[in-house]
Formats: sequence, structure tokens, C-alpha cells
Amino acid sequence: DVHVYIDGHADLRGTTEYNVAVGDRRGNAVKEYLTRSGIDGDRLHVVSFGEEKPLEAATTENANAQNRRVDFRVMRGDVELVLEEGALVDDKGNPLTSKAPAEKTEPKTAP
Repeated sequence: DVHVYIDGHADLRGTTEYNVAVGDRRGNAVKEYLTRSGIDGDRLHVVSFGEEKPLEAATTENANAQNRRVDFRVMRGDVELVLEEGALVDDKGNPLTSKAPAEKTEPKTAP
């Protein structure tokens, strides 16, 4: 009774048509891998959102990496399960590290 929806996404670069095709290829590559791993292909459904649902609106390397992704929606009847997000990688598959500045705190003063 469980079906997995594989949502393919792309970053904000490129035309809408190109990004939809990228999301479709990305989703189908994951479907092919899961099918080769023994999951019934009839239970796997690919949906391409292209650039329509970015996680980040910026065009930095880190934002682009977050937007180039595949999300899984695991469905059983009317129930959707949300799985943890994965690691971010660059165009070559290398892990990205967060380069966010350390949070600044105010020095505490004695009363």
C-alpha cells in the first residue's frame, strides 16, 4: 500500500523548460536506482518541479546546491511521511560546508 513520490528539483539557473527536464532526469535516475535495488517500479512516481519550489531564493553555490535535489514523499493511503533532509553537495558531488558567520552575542554586564 506504500507509494513513494520522487520529486525532482533544479536550481534557479536555466530556462523553465530546461529545469523541468533536469528535475525529471534527476527523479528518474533515483527511480532507476531504487528499482535496481528491488523496489517495485509501479510504487515509485516521479514528479518534476524544476525551479518552482526552491528551498533558497539566492543564487549562491550553497543555495543552488540546496535547490538541486530530490525530495521523497512516502504515501500510504492519505498519510504522508516526511523524511529528514540529506547532505548538500556541489555540482561534482563534493560535500558543502556551511560558511555562515558565527552568531554574535552581546557581552553580559553585571547588574
